[in-house]
Amino acid sequence: MKIPSSPTEYINANAEADHLYASSWFQAFFKLSSQSLVVKADKDLTILAVSDNFLSLVRKQRTDLLGKPLFQVFPGSETDSSEYLNVRESFHRVINAGIADEMPVFRYEIFNPLSGKNEMFYWSNKNEPVAGTDGSVAYIINTTRNITDEIIQAQALVESESRFRRLVQESPVAVFVLKGRDMVFEAVNNMMYTLLGKGPEIIGKRYADAVPELKGQPFFKILDQVYDTGETFYGNELKGFTVRNGKLTEGYFNFIYQPVRDEAGNVSGIMCVTVDVREQVLARMDVERAEESLRFSTDSGELGTWYYESISGKFVTSPLYNEFFGFRPDEQPDYAEVIARISEQDRVRVEHAVHSSVKEGIPFKEEYKVNIPGNKSRWVRAVGKMITNESGASYL
Repeated sequence: MKIPSSPTEYINANAEADHLYASSWFQAFFKLSSQSLVVKADKDLTILAVSDNFLSLVRKQRTDLLGKPLFQVFPGSETDSSEYLNVRESFHRVINAGIADEMPVFRYEIFNPLSGKNEMFYWSNKNEPVAGTDGSVAYIINTTRNITDEIIQAQALVESESRFRRLVQESPVAVFVLKGRDMVFEAVNNMMYTLLGKGPEIIGKRYADAVPELKGQPFFKILDQVYDTGETFYGNELKGFTVRNGKLTEGYFNFIYQPVRDEAGNVSGIMCVTVDVREQVLARMDVERAEESLRFSTDSGELGTWYYESISGKFVTSPLYNEFFGFRPDEQPDYAEVIARISEQDRVRVEHAVHSSVKEGIPFKEEYKVNIPGNKSRWVRAVGKMITNESGASYL
């Protein structure tokens, strides 16, 4: 005697027995099946056999289901009839067409005895026909899986990725995310597009292919280093060339290359956060060049210099400046002593100009006569600008 390998084969081989489903052998056989239900293809879709696996899914006893109409046991949502209609339609398609029908993902509400109320779950469903003696569909074998956890995890992943992409887009600094060892652009915000002189067309492209102008610059080597070592790299005012308005332009950047890790802790990509500091660096270079020029002029004996701190009243002069006002080069006269040597006709005007520079930031630019000991005098021209530091102190 051939032993059937599946409930479908068993029923097909014995379809002439209308009450086959009630046999103790078949009930015992189907009880251990990976499939879920045997349903009679009648108007009520009467449940004929139930597997232990299905009972654990729906938290019911076998006696709650056997011989009962399918939708009497599982009526679905009271407020959304589409659940019931969609599942019923799947069974009817099998009966009418005589072929299997699948519902990969659908929602259906069932009673949960643990909570004492109906709850929504996600399911995957397959219905297979079994022909009777006349060739028409007599039974349907149903296989159902509860995929709620899988759907929730997938939704959480999508929401997490969506939230991450939104954070990237809304970041106040330039950001991009590279994926994999090939470093493919996965996410880029608008500020980074502007910085790179690119657009959304770089998404899905390798970093090396999307920004070939960076080849030969240090960025590629640093990215490889971060991916290989898993250590974050901090770049400070690193010089580089990017495309601006269609031209390769020198720039300076503060940036962080942060490794992105997968669930196992392995590096799976790199996130870059960049701040364009080109204007600040160039401005500082201008100041440094000006200061160097001033130092050169001072050391060459061309200019006398001084500065005045508004809060403390500190007044510092250079040796040459002292000589202009008749002081010894190694002296350190205070502000009042210097003002006293300005001629009376110019003194009030000069003091007013100093006050305006300190209080209002007006550039200081004055010519005035200086009286020095020995009945001597000379004319000097002085220029200056008020500078305020981070603590609020002002210097002229």
